[in-house]
Amino acid sequence: MIISKPDLENFLDDTIQLSNFEIELATFEQQDEWQIKDDTISHKTGGFFHLIGLQLKDKQKLMLYQPQGAFNGLIFTVKKGQVFLLIQARIEPGNSGIGQFGPTIQSTPANYLRLHGGKQTPYLDYFMGLKPNSKLVFNSTQLDLGERYYQKTKILSYVFVEDELHLHQGMCWVSLNTIQECLFTDNFLNTDLKSMLGIFDWDSLLKPDTKTNDTHIELKIPYYKSDCNSKFIGLSELIDWDITNHGIEAQNPKEDISAKLFRVKTLTREKMEWYQPLITFSKKGRFILCYKIIENEYYFLLKYGSEFGIPGQFVFQPSFNFYAEDDDFLIDPSWNLIHNIIQSEEGGRFYKNENDYQIFEIINDLELKQDQSWFSTKQFKRILLTSNLCSIQLRCIASLVLPILNPSTFDSSN
Repeated sequence: MIISKPDLENFLDDTIQLSNFEIELATFEQQDEWQIKDDTISHKTGGFFHLIGLQLKDKQKLMLYQPQGAFNGLIFTVKKGQVFLLIQARIEPGNSGIGQFGPTIQSTPANYLRLHGGKQTPYLDYFMGLKPNSKLVFNSTQLDLGERYYQKTKILSYVFVEDELHLHQGMCWVSLNTIQECLFTDNFLNTDLKSMLGIFDWDSLLKPDTKTNDTHIELKIPYYKSDCNSKFIGLSELIDWDITNHGIEAQNPKEDISAKLFRVKTLTREKMEWYQPLITFSKKGRFILCYKIIENEYYFLLKYGSEFGIPGQFVFQPSFNFYAEDDDFLIDPSWNLIHNIIQSEEGGRFYKNENDYQIFEIINDLELKQDQSWFSTKQFKRILLTSNLCSIQLRCIASLVLPILNPSTFDSSN
């Protein structure tokens, strides 16, 4: 079991070295896995995902359509009062740094059903079946990137095991204390792992008497009405994008998103070589969570509304959200910067999509926008625990304030 950050860093470095990772730009003529069919880009099996056009009112977007929800599973155990997580060093084609740590399982049905003809997904039977000395402790469904995917959700599942499990390649047991040390390292723990860390009630795991009684927490969700009239359109109908031999290129400087086809080789995944499109970006994003302290109580500023790919769905988001950074947005000099990390989003779909995740403490009064409200720590935890209510950026950034959300478990000095 790994109980130090240097050991975890060495494990990741060794995994990257063993992978013999390669990636290069490809063309449609080089392969037969992905094809332009019915004015979309799709895998020949019909699985994984599709690249589509989406029309909403007077806007168009290039989007990912993945009708099968993804599955994220996290296995943990408790030894001598200390929590250990079973995590994996994942080699993903779009990762900044090639490898990052993810949860025990991070997969789509197309992967664990082996539509690509690859290896089996380890530990899947702990989540999909009944195994001795293990139990499901929490399960939720959560929204994915609402400006990148159309109506995509993820199942987040947590399983407790009494004994250590056999380690497959790339897997390791690591203490929760070590994980906490790594939360503020750029591009080290991936978005899905941070999302799972951020929403779970860790205090109730070790100290059940601290568990929040959700039925006694008042949570008034602001009234919000959104237009949900959207329709799929063909890639050729997109005004600001052109289909090329390498993918789909944005022709309008205001659009930061394109898609390119890549050939990938690695020795540490279910399949050793494959082709796939990855979404590329011309701009960095920025996500900010603000909090304030009133009489020793923490309050978090959340934004709410809908996102382009989740029309009609109410979504809680961090205080300020920029998928592509807004040069006109200025930080008030009175805000106290607590944390600032760089996080590259899901490397299986996006190519080095790095974003800044920032935590600020607000000292003075802040003039709120119409779509912002303050929420207590207990209200915030309830929001995080509720299915299909939080953006993935909010779940991810919540991992940076775990000592506030779970003070009995995490050391606030880190």
